[in-house]
Amino acid sequence: MRFHPNKETDGLIPNVRQDDNMAYIGQLESMVPADTILYDVYGLDAPESIGGVEIFMGTLQLDGKLTRSKFGDEQLFFRHQLSSDDMALKPEWEGHYAKFSSTTATAGSNWTKCPYKELLKSLYGQ
Repeated sequence: MRFHPNKETDGLIPNVRQDDNMAYIGQLESMVPADTILYDVYGLDAPESIGGVEIFMGTLQLDGKLTRSKFGDEQLFFRHQLSSDDMALKPEWEGHYAKFSSTTATAGSNWTKCPYKELLKSLYGQ
């Protein structure tokens, strides 16, 4: 899936980093109008390497005004689908699916180094 910012969001938030890392929350609350379409959502119907085409799936739109909430901060979590579930449905896609290793890329395979390992290491020192 690809979330492309909708034209309604162009220019709403200044592209300037605040001293306060959480200042963006206040900006979102004050600068994004209620019912704004935030993203146009696209998805591939198959891996691009076997002719997959990106299709428009819909929009992600606010249902009212942005509001902070204890529920959203502490209890709202999204479960990501495991790639093994995808492979069970479409085993012919397995050779075209990105695979990640926590160590190094394996020569001659579709395994690549995990793009998040260094980020997590820098954040948590592990």
